[in-house]
Amino acid sequence: MPAEAPAPTELQTLSKYRVIREIGHGSMGTVHLGHDPFIDRPVAIKVAHPAPGSSEADQDLFRRMFFNEAQAAGMLKHPNITAIFDAGVDRGVYYIVMEYVHGGRTLENYCRPDNLLPVDEAIKVFYKCALALDYAHKKGVVHRDIKPHNILVTEERDVKLTDFGIAVMHGDPGDNT
Repeated sequence: MPAEAPAPTELQTLSKYRVIREIGHGSMGTVHLGHDPFIDRPVAIKVAHPAPGSSEADQDLFRRMFFNEAQAAGMLKHPNITAIFDAGVDRGVYYIVMEYVHGGRTLENYCRPDNLLPVDEAIKVFYKCALALDYAHKKGVVHRDIKPHNILVTEERDVKLTDFGIAVMHGDPGDNT
């Protein structure tokens, strides 16, 4: 039986990575700002949160879905898709290490009436998203969860698609394309 996993708030390190602070969270996990000491760069570390008390079969499905993100996004190299660097398990904690998008805010921040992007800027953001999705589709990856929360936009209006957790790849059993 594996040791009890540390609580996300107690994490100081995961494998070789130093965990600095929480920067976001979603239904499957929490994202932390981290530091890669070997390459001396900031990274984003997504930590899985399986449902407490779930069956072993449900936890196995959750783990497969979580690491699906690392596999799907990890095979994609595009300037508008968040790069995946590493994935693993440390002390019972499942994690994915990815590119830290400095100054990145989700597009959700620009969906409020008091903070809308100018139309020409919105068009540029959507165009970059379309380029990234076209590239992913040509590589056989379908994101399946495009929404403002999964699109990061920097102050310079650079765009990064993120969260490929429910993506399918051609040849996957769940791929109906």
